[in-house]
Amino acid sequence: MWKWLICSAALTGLVAGMFGIFPKLDQETSAFFYNQSNGFYLGKVSVLSAFRELVWNVSILLFIFCIAGFLFLRLRGGNSKYFEIGILVYLLGPVLLVNVILKEFWGRARPSQITDFGGEKMFTPFYEITNQCASNCSFVSGEASGATAILIVAALLTWAYCGARVQIVTVGLSTIVLIGSGVLRVGLGGHFASDVLLSILFTVLIFFIVIRHHRYRQIFM
Repeated sequence: MWKWLICSAALTGLVAGMFGIFPKLDQETSAFFYNQSNGFYLGKVSVLSAFRELVWNVSILLFIFCIAGFLFLRLRGGNSKYFEIGILVYLLGPVLLVNVILKEFWGRARPSQITDFGGEKMFTPFYEITNQCASNCSFVSGEASGATAILIVAALLTWAYCGARVQIVTVGLSTIVLIGSGVLRVGLGGHFASDVLLSILFTVLIFFIVIRHHRYRQIFM
């Protein structure tokens, strides 16, 4: 698994470098979903709001399922390691790194809040800690991290307990959910492209770091 960890770290560095060198990519990407008369026009499509709510609820339910599976197997003396990994991915990724640390202390204003798109805040590149937002800020995307956790945990659990067909269908649907969620966060003016992409990559990195722990290493050999 070292090679996957190194590859994901390299990809994270590549994406960060791209948006670091060309920070206007964020503004240009968000501008694609914005016009003067309707603002971020995807926000007026009610079915997209329902999709956001669905993704959020699925993410919460899957986390609860991991906890329930862990407790059930521990009580029965079974192998709970797959569920443990799922819990750790959620706690270390969407909860701790994304929502507790980065979104609360980075201070990056959301696209809908900056002057480019009718707001009053200033645009700042992702690497700059600023004071343009007090809480629940743009960097990074909590929903993208949650959708990534859905894909990782669903793939992990179906790989451990289900057949190939279930794995393919589950991973396919989870990938669609992740892509849709990421595009929607940019399209609604809630996040910049760098917020979404780096949130996804940070969560993937956390997964590969977790499974490098000696407790879980053997089950992936």
